[in-house]
Amino acid sequence: MINEAPVSLAVRPYISLRAFDTEGMMLDADVAPGSDLKAPIERPLSVPGVAYIHAHYAGRDCDAAHIARA
Repeated sequence: MINEAPVSLAVRPYISLRAFDTEGMMLDADVAPGSDLKAPIERPLSVPGVAYIHAHYAGRDCDAAHIARA
């Protein structure tokens, strides 16, 4: 999907978002409601050095999505 969160993320109460550089070092992290992910995803992607974001289900902490720059 491009520029929209999949339903599997949107229906979750909370999603953990972890921003990484190209070397795999975490640069930022946040927790956001699944129904409102646009700003919490756009903010770290606007930071120089952030290459991608991993989205995790906050409750069970399972990897849910890989979010990359388009």
